[in-house]
Amino acid sequence: MKQIVSKFRHFLRRSEDGGATVEFVIIFPVLMFLIMFIFLLAVDFFWMLTSQKAVERGAREAITRLPVAGALIEQGRILNYDTAFGSNPGTPCQPGGQCAAVTTYTCRGGPFINADPTASCSADRFTEIYNVVLNLAPNTILPEDLTITYQDSGLGRASESYIPLVTVELQQARILSSFKWIDRFFAVGSPTQPVVAAALVGESLGQ
Repeated sequence: MKQIVSKFRHFLRRSEDGGATVEFVIIFPVLMFLIMFIFLLAVDFFWMLTSQKAVERGAREAITRLPVAGALIEQGRILNYDTAFGSNPGTPCQPGGQCAAVTTYTCRGGPFINADPTASCSADRFTEIYNVVLNLAPNTILPEDLTITYQDSGLGRASESYIPLVTVELQQARILSSFKWIDRFFAVGSPTQPVVAAALVGESLGQ
């Protein structure tokens, strides 16, 4: 009888053999998920930071020569501000209508280069800026990923050279990997495609 009771107690005794293995099996998938997510996040941050530097170089290139938008060029140079009604030549283009408004023009590469006929975007001039951005962009980008916008800065003077705010914007076609993971596990909605942009004032474009 004693032997039966002893065997029964031994059977009920808690065994810790293999405990470390069980803990490892439970923790390992979670640990690997965290490591992979941190890695993807680091790669995506690298993409964003390097792309930001690429568009900054592109914006610097864009303000050193004549605009991509041919509508802003007349007789081989950038056009002049027209004086608004009641203002005199040389008057600062302050908000309120000292200079006649200049239309904002946007040029996008690839098949969109002629999307706005009024802008008369130059494919050759666009390619020069695109190549500068492409040299620094960490991923392969296409011309249609790049957009160049010329917007009135309001810093010029009536009857003098137009001074635009030049914005170079890069939109990558793929969604960042870390955004996909977040959306898949936390259902935060469809993540937007990452966009990076840089803007500089073109004080003497092509001069």
